[in-house]
Amino acid sequence: MYKKHTENEWTAALELYQKYYGPAQISRQTGIPKRQIERRIQQYRDTGVWLVERKPYTRSTPALKRMAVDAVLKHRLSYGETTIRYGISFSCLQSWLRKFRHGGQEELFATRPKGRPPQMGRPKKARKEPQTELEKALRELELLRAENALLKKVKALVEERIAQEQGNGR
Repeated sequence: MYKKHTENEWTAALELYQKYYGPAQISRQTGIPKRQIERRIQQYRDTGVWLVERKPYTRSTPALKRMAVDAVLKHRLSYGETTIRYGISFSCLQSWLRKFRHGGQEELFATRPKGRPPQMGRPKKARKEPQTELEKALRELELLRAENALLKKVKALVEERIAQEQGNGR
């Protein structure tokens, strides 16, 4: 489970790093996963900036996505430099690069529809009630004929089963 760490934890991690502690030792003392510390150290080496506070949420526009992807692919900036320069998270940058490499700009800029998807149910049939006595009688006749046909089929199946059990055939 991913846990967000406080500014104090990251400040303590920086102090330990400046005292020449390694990522594993820093992880044990601060409780921050080793991989996150290694990524932050690499970012610090690349840029000279140690981010203590969490990045504020910024709405990703197609222009921001394009600039960040170009920075990595065309200008050969490291992930750390790119995340600091554009104020995005490491995982966000990875996701954009994966989408761009897989499907190009179309997949990078594709947006999913917002909101809950519509329910897929059967449309309800508007049942028309008979209006006149004649329509009511015809409807009742139709139901009785269907019931009669069903009973005939059941009777025929019962007779067939009895004949098979007795071994006569029909």
